[in-house]
Amino acid sequence: MKYFLSFALSLAISFGYAQNKVKVSGMVADTAGTALPYSTVSLLYTTDSTLAYFGITNGEGLFEISNVAQDKYILQASYLGFANQYRDIKASDLESNLDLGVIGLGLKAVNLEGVEISGTQSPILIKNDTIEYNASSFRVKTNDNVEDLLKKMPGIEVDREGNIKAQGEDVQKVTVDGKEFFGNDPKMATRNLPANSVKKVQVFDKKSDVAEFTGVDDGERSKTINLELKDDKKKGTFGEVKAGYGTNERYELGGSAFNFNPKRQLSLLARQNNINDYGFTISDYLNFQGGMRNAGSMSLSINGNDNSIPLNFGQQQYGNLSSGALGANASFELSKDNNLSVSYMLNGSDRLTTTDGTSTQFLRDSELNIEENERNAEENMSHVTNLRWINDLDSLTRVIITGSANLTDAGTNNNSFRQTENESGDRLNYNQRLLGDNSDGYTLTGGAKLVRKSAAVIGRNVTGSLDLSLNSSQQTTNWENEAAFAPDFSQQMENYFRRDQQDGSRINVGAEWNEPLNARNFIEFSGGYTLSQNEFIRNQTFQEGENTPNEAPKDDVLQTAGESKAEVKWKYVTENTTFAVGVGGTNLTLDQEYVQGGVSTLKTDRDFQYLLPSLRLRHTFTKGKRLNFNYSTSINYPRINSIAPIQDLTNPLFISSGNINLTPEYQHSGRLFYMIYDAFSFTSLFLSANATYTSNNIIQSREVNPTNFVQTQRPINYKDASNYSASASFNTPISKLGMKIRLEFEESYGLSYSLINGQENRLTTNTHVGSIMLENKNKDKFDVAVGTEVSYTDSRYSVQQAQNAIYVRNTYFADVTLFLSESLVLNSSFDYNLYRNSNFGEGVNVPLWSASATYSFLKNKRGSLTLKAFDLLNKNTGVEQFSSENMIGQQVSNILQQYYMLTFSYKLSMTKEPQGRFHIRMRR
Repeated sequence: MKYFLSFALSLAISFGYAQNKVKVSGMVADTAGTALPYSTVSLLYTTDSTLAYFGITNGEGLFEISNVAQDKYILQASYLGFANQYRDIKASDLESNLDLGVIGLGLKAVNLEGVEISGTQSPILIKNDTIEYNASSFRVKTNDNVEDLLKKMPGIEVDREGNIKAQGEDVQKVTVDGKEFFGNDPKMATRNLPANSVKKVQVFDKKSDVAEFTGVDDGERSKTINLELKDDKKKGTFGEVKAGYGTNERYELGGSAFNFNPKRQLSLLARQNNINDYGFTISDYLNFQGGMRNAGSMSLSINGNDNSIPLNFGQQQYGNLSSGALGANASFELSKDNNLSVSYMLNGSDRLTTTDGTSTQFLRDSELNIEENERNAEENMSHVTNLRWINDLDSLTRVIITGSANLTDAGTNNNSFRQTENESGDRLNYNQRLLGDNSDGYTLTGGAKLVRKSAAVIGRNVTGSLDLSLNSSQQTTNWENEAAFAPDFSQQMENYFRRDQQDGSRINVGAEWNEPLNARNFIEFSGGYTLSQNEFIRNQTFQEGENTPNEAPKDDVLQTAGESKAEVKWKYVTENTTFAVGVGGTNLTLDQEYVQGGVSTLKTDRDFQYLLPSLRLRHTFTKGKRLNFNYSTSINYPRINSIAPIQDLTNPLFISSGNINLTPEYQHSGRLFYMIYDAFSFTSLFLSANATYTSNNIIQSREVNPTNFVQTQRPINYKDASNYSASASFNTPISKLGMKIRLEFEESYGLSYSLINGQENRLTTNTHVGSIMLENKNKDKFDVAVGTEVSYTDSRYSVQQAQNAIYVRNTYFADVTLFLSESLVLNSSFDYNLYRNSNFGEGVNVPLWSASATYSFLKNKRGSLTLKAFDLLNKNTGVEQFSSENMIGQQVSNILQQYYMLTFSYKLSMTKEPQGRFHIRMRR
């Protein structure tokens, strides 16, 4: 592994030193000699006028472009409101560092001293808070998508999973011509739209819809990228289809089609494969499964999540998976300031997973060793529809309508075995279980917001909102248990049938009044009321041995929650500062009842009052230097699945239930963020600190029967819990190597509790994470990224100190892409993961090496063939070590291993072909 990393790094450095590199510097000023800060200075290739090198002047108008190869260029200097200035640079000028002196820009109305320019655009322009990139100034390959284009743009970073950072901040939304594109997932646009369809890329901090309309800053921002399409792409249809087949009967199918015009956008995406690649990305699957699937089951996951949820973070997916997705998106400009967006997504998957696991559970004075193996087959299907409509009825009134509908259908067949032994290896109990369930449900949500500005008083506005939601889910479960307990191990047979029904509704009404005291000070009054009603019904039939079936009494749990809120907030707003401090209060009424067999057996009617202070600060010191601070308080009351005092009997060795006497949690949250971004040197530093403190924290209390070692668990309110973290991220170019480096560090501390047989076990966790990544700057001929990350977690327990554990995870990676020609691209990706847990004698090492070669052909390179090799070393392993409050363990699951695949793709186009890149004609 270390030799591979050394080779990749040496390859990158050798390219960096392949030519003599020099520095180009100078100053940009107006014709009177006044410096023009944050002007853009570009070196363009003379062959096609694409961007070769780029720089931004500092506050004194000075620029410096390092690591420039000896060649012929056209220098272009640009500043908003001024005419571009151009200079020829010959190769002989770059035999040593070149100082161009003062480059004077005149207003656009002034001629450029006999230089005639036609068809030119600046590669990069800074327009107030927006950075605009001219896409045609960046060299892209025929098969590149928008993600590949963004990687070439200064100030934008795209990681291996496709997550985007602009000026060091996470990009939260990508729009197309200012319109929604499949909701809020940036990857839907960047991974599906071709690079050659984009005219401009605009990066900016988007204000909230209300703040944009009223002009009163509320401090909320979301880093946004808008993709402005080329004119020919706005008037036709384009897309791509692909199909691939490989060894071990692996396959993939996919396609996309886009039909755009200035008033309408239509998009269609489809995918089907059996290579453990879910149809799209994480945000499309948040509501994928049925609402009550696997409730109460134990999860062997380091973070406590259900491993069956089909979320794709870029991580390994266990099991053998076949999945498909079909999505459609439509955006309409019905009239000026009247926009409608609708999307639909169909998702489906079929997965078979086998898992073998061992774990040790720590009790007060002893340990239990648990062995498990499981075969799980599951099918999922969901339909998700989203709607968003923004309409300005007039210059003073805006209406915002949102809605979504989610239908789910899921089924599982599970065969599992679990046994428990003591420290001496004596068997204490075991259970063989066959389980099958089917669930389906729906969730409907809708919201309306009306914003009204005052014509008489600037800054006065009022907002009213209404939100509604309905949900319903049904689940039927059949299972058979064969259990036995020491000392005689006589078998106990149980057959169960269960039907669960859950229904809920929620309505929220709110209003907000914003009143200006003067041009900078505002008072905001807000209030609202939320009513939630939920019901959970369980019907259960069982039989023991050869007895006839018996029907247990019907269990019915009802919960009604009414919450009223009021808040007053003072806001101070200037061009560079938004400060808001507020104090609010809430009254929560919780009415809960447990009905068994038609008889009310438990009932609680309680009121809770809380004070909810808040504070927000956003201050911009200078362009690229900003401080944010947020403090808020919130309450979290237990939902119906947590309060239902109904036992889950699907596993007779582990029985869970709810607790109707739970009370709400009260949480304080704070976040501090400080950033420095130097556009002159493309160096950034980001510092953040986060803290949460939870009063009346809800934890799990576990009891272990000393006779048969059956475990029962239910939630309770316990002591306060807290979590603290701090992180730093530093990015800067290394000009001499022609590379960029990114360093990241994070420290975190957590305090939590668990109860085992009534004994408190306090857990403190310290985690230290550090990472480094190197990548080349100029990605025209090759793209290299190498890096490593180390995570060190130290967990300490107040009881059973033998449970203390140090968990270390090391990750090394190297990605190399070579653009051998316009037609041939080679790629190799290598990951090496090492996992170490101090409670295990041996760690886990997983090397994963994949490679591909893509050849483009046919007219305009519309066709391409890709040969892909996955897991060349055939070492991919689904091993996971984990720890929780009172348990450590390891599990081994089946996972996708080595295969080879050949894929053909073809680009569709029923638009005018692009006219090529712009060219500069200079006449002296």
